[in-house]
Amino acid sequence: MADKGYRVYGYRWVVLGVFMFINITIQILWISYAPIITPAAKFYGATDTQIGLLPITSWLIAYIVLSLPVSWAIDTYGFHVTVGFGAIMMAVFGIWRGFAINYSQVFWTTAGIAIAQPFLLNAWTKVAAHWFGWRSGPADSFTGRHVHSDRAIDLWNRHGVFIPSFSDSNA
Repeated sequence: MADKGYRVYGYRWVVLGVFMFINITIQILWISYAPIITPAAKFYGATDTQIGLLPITSWLIAYIVLSLPVSWAIDTYGFHVTVGFGAIMMAVFGIWRGFAINYSQVFWTTAGIAIAQPFLLNAWTKVAAHWFGWRSGPADSFTGRHVHSDRAIDLWNRHGVFIPSFSDSNA
């Protein structure tokens, strides 16, 4: 059966590359305090536990609460609008977090980045369906399955957490 209504463009690889870059960036923002918990706690005047709980309190809770409404928004308003909104939120709160001088600012900017996360992570299947068509071959099965992207993100996060701690000269 032939697909009707879908046209596959060569530009799709640029879209995929940009989308991957945006998702890698938000994952780096998510895990960035893990290898530097103690210095970050000292700098922001917080405890190690407060810094360590940033990913759990804001990222996981925001994702659980917003995942279904954001998925609806992606289907209703489209990939460009929702991913664009998420990317802008990530950029604004990410830059703002870079200028944070106390724990309260870090917490609220991290929460802002966490709200942007579902707009980016929930759009993988939309990218595959709209830019790669139903019968694009290996590219469709790679980009269209969130499981593969989750595995890559998990691998990235594990190395981001453990490799710096082995090379820390203060340990």
